[in-house]
Amino acid sequence: MTWRSTRRNNRRWPMSSDNPWQDLLLSEAGYLQAKRVDPSHPHDFFWARNPDGKYAFVLSLKEVPGEWQASIALRGISVRLFHDQKQLQLLLSDSSDWQMFAVLCRDLVECCRAAGSTREVMDAVVSRLLRWQRLLSRGPRRILDEREIRGLIGELLFLRDELLPRLGSRASLFWQGSDGKPQDFVVGATLFEVKTIRTGDAPRIHISSPDQLWAGGLPLYLRVIPLTKCGSQVAGAVTLPHLIESLGRQFTTQESIEAFDNGLAATGYVPLPEYAEFAFTAGSPVWYAVTDGFPMITAERLTAGLVDVKYSIQLSVCAPFLASPDWQSVVEHSR
Repeated sequence: MTWRSTRRNNRRWPMSSDNPWQDLLLSEAGYLQAKRVDPSHPHDFFWARNPDGKYAFVLSLKEVPGEWQASIALRGISVRLFHDQKQLQLLLSDSSDWQMFAVLCRDLVECCRAAGSTREVMDAVVSRLLRWQRLLSRGPRRILDEREIRGLIGELLFLRDELLPRLGSRASLFWQGSDGKPQDFVVGATLFEVKTIRTGDAPRIHISSPDQLWAGGLPLYLRVIPLTKCGSQVAGAVTLPHLIESLGRQFTTQESIEAFDNGLAATGYVPLPEYAEFAFTAGSPVWYAVTDGFPMITAERLTAGLVDVKYSIQLSVCAPFLASPDWQSVVEHSR
């Protein structure tokens, strides 16, 4: 497929300041209509549209790239490398997904700003596409609701404030969400469940299953974080996009990067722009040791046939169980 940046008497689509494709004309057969993403960028990225009106994203390379080694399978997006034309092309199958596609494309643009050679550009693109492959692997894309957003923020704050300072880049390896285990984190022989509460609400936490607070004889700690909804400009405010971006830079091995991405994918998170609208400030977390006598429902207490049991716990009755983990022991047993 060749392309043109000139525009003839083709039908024009509605203008939109947010959609980078909608001011592109429908092109002639055999051509893509395109416009440069960022004239100041050292590499040539283009928003483009094919004769069928489908949205495309094109990287025009300075020289013939090496062999395409990666197997990229993005849901709803085809990825093709045209060696003769020195061109990488992404094509979106359903234009209604343009917001997610635009975020993905801008992410590719940013990850290549520091790349020099064609090989470095291709390595950066392949690495980032593989990350998106993991993020988009969990089915239909939707924005999480506010409760789910707060829950994910709580888990990411636990990574940032507790595990990263003690375990470094290995921290993401202990995030258990992608493995379907009942607790959020398992570090060595210690289990951790993270909950958030909204300030101003009745101080209670919601338990999604009897297994969530069942430790099977292992030490289990519950970390409860108060979150206050606020504007994104408030000092100390956190949003999912900024929190994920800052955390992602601290995972430096391929194993830790994949574990972090898999944890995000398991929650259903895809970096859509709407998440920037949900900002919170975090209060001081409170720790509880889930030991004998802690108010909870366990599987062995259920009458046969009861399923999908969910319940809430008033934190006021949990005061006798206030206790922090022995982090020295936890870290020693994590090696």
